[in-house]
Amino acid sequence: HEVFEGVRFANLTQTADIRVLTVSGRFVTELEETDGDGGFQWDLRDRGGQRIKPGVYIYHVSTEQEGIKPFIGTFTVVE
Repeated sequence: HEVFEGVRFANLTQTADIRVLTVSGRFVTELEETDGDGGFQWDLRDRGGQRIKPGVYIYHVSTEQEGIKPFIGTFTVVE
């Protein structure tokens, strides 16, 4: 049984954009769900390839699919 160290985003539309920011508003990375399975696994690495630090993060999910509103949530990374 392999352990995944990261975040799993679930219940996404077939295509979705996920923007991750720190609670102070600093951009961390942008992720894209494109394979149509409605899920995305992120390895907690920023756009520069560095693992993010423990803390609280904000994510914003959006899609171009008609009738679906953007969603904003939070998650916490612990050591």
